[in-house]
Amino acid sequence: MRQGPAGIAMVLLALLTVLVGGIVLAGLAAVEPVGVLITHIQSPVVLEPGKHSGLEDVNGTIQVNITGNGTEAQIVLHPTYQYTLYGNILNITNNGTRSYNVSIIVAQPVSIPGGWALLLENTTTGLVAVANLTANGTYSLGQLPPGQNIELWALFYIPEGTRLTTVSSTIYIAYSPSNETPVLPPGG
Repeated sequence: MRQGPAGIAMVLLALLTVLVGGIVLAGLAAVEPVGVLITHIQSPVVLEPGKHSGLEDVNGTIQVNITGNGTEAQIVLHPTYQYTLYGNILNITNNGTRSYNVSIIVAQPVSIPGGWALLLENTTTGLVAVANLTANGTYSLGQLPPGQNIELWALFYIPEGTRLTTVSSTIYIAYSPSNETPVLPPGG
């Protein structure tokens, strides 16, 4: 039987109704409850003052303040013109029972003429990374076995004639048993 334009339109309308209805029904979902148990543990990788923390530098004291649980640090340094090197000001220590892949994430770079970098050295294997603190970036420090630590050193270069001001930078230390590249959460 041959259908005219009105019949074809009715078939198309019926087909469209079925498709739209299928899309609407596909938007519905069943919800099943899932319980989540979160157990807090002491952080196996902690921050500790380095052996030069608390010593005098060229214009004050090398300040390294660590939170009570060892997961946050505030460092205050006083570099001067040309090159200033601060050795072993902070330690990243693995007190756990397994190895962790450790990274440094520069989240808020420092804006100074010259340069500023962190030198990171595993006390067993030697230099593992140089993190440029004048640009955002993620720097892998490799594996940190149980009982070992990575020393954080800071190197500054400030050209002669530069107006010295107070600046700051924010870095994060990330660790994981996997090799995944860490990513900061929004706002981090």
